Amino acid sequence: MARTVVILGASVTGLPIAHYLLKHTADKVEDLKVIVVAPNTDFYWPIASVRGILPDMLPDDKLFTPIAPSFAQYPAERYELVQGKAEHLDISKNIVEVRENDGSARKIQYDDL
Repeated sequence: MARTVVILGASVTGLPIAHYLLKHTADKVEDLKVIVVAPNTDFYWPIASVRGILPDMLPDDKLFTPIAPSFAQYPAERYELVQGKAEHLDISKNIVEVRENDGSARKIQYDDL
């Protein structure tokens, strides 16, 4: 039975959860798909931000890391990165409505959020 997990946000909590599910749970759950919804294309490392604002302390490529390449290690049918923001959540129907960065609207059906 197919199962879709939607994760809202690609920061210090959302990304590790997505990677954990894809590494350790995908083989145990038939047709598991993890969908990460976030408006950003890069992971921002907030813990390092203090060093990032000081001259010559931390380069931008250490403070901001592209998200997509880290998911390339998983089968493409197991994950999706949706660039946008959640605008509405219908918990009675398990649907999250997302406004994608290009302005289009999308409804995503989920089993777990």
